Amino acid sequence: MDSKSSVYLEKVKKALHAEASPVDSVPMSKYMRDQFPFLGIKAPRRNEISREFLQRSTRPPYNKLEEVIPGLWNLSEREFQYFTIALLEKYKKDFSPDILLLIEFILVEKSWWDTVDPIASKLAGHLFYICPELRKPVVERWLSSGNIWLERSTVLFWIKYKKDTDWDFLAETIKRLRDSDEFFIQKALGWILREYSKVEPTRVRQFIAETKLPGLTVREGLKFLQRQ
Repeated sequence: MDSKSSVYLEKVKKALHAEASPVDSVPMSKYMRDQFPFLGIKAPRRNEISREFLQRSTRPPYNKLEEVIPGLWNLSEREFQYFTIALLEKYKKDFSPDILLLIEFILVEKSWWDTVDPIASKLAGHLFYICPELRKPVVERWLSSGNIWLERSTVLFWIKYKKDTDWDFLAETIKRLRDSDEFFIQKALGWILREYSKVEPTRVRQFIAETKLPGLTVREGLKFLQRQ
């Protein structure tokens, strides 16, 4: 890591550690089932502190991300993973296929729904939108990985696509995952169906009626339709 990247990393660490609250860290960790330690900085304050380090004039150049992102992500407290996702979002206009390795790294390291979901929907989703040729080979690899977080991401990256969703591709992915007994997979299948039902209600209603799906997936998938 070059000196500028190291200085940036140290400044972020110092700024966030300075706001640590041991009192708040305990319930924040418990909310995440004690998967990760927290500094105890609530989102509004964390966002306020982070703003200085997310500015174009302050943040590292795109070609230094492969050094900076792992350095931030590997820090212990959960706030650093949240900051890393916010930082990567600032480079979305610069995304090219080479960013995929970093996206995959943060999907499979320190994985839990609180990081995987925004990575899949905001980062992977954007990359696959601007580089659609990546979708099928990457989804195929993720489906074959045996990693539930990569599997979850194969459907959640579509969340923001709305009418641009490739329904046939998504439906086939759902069918390939429907036999999973993992809560986080079944929930994700229902979530993407619920979101897509806001765009194509008839198509989703028919798919749920004709396709054998887990009960949790069906309940989640029908939530919007049942309110109509």
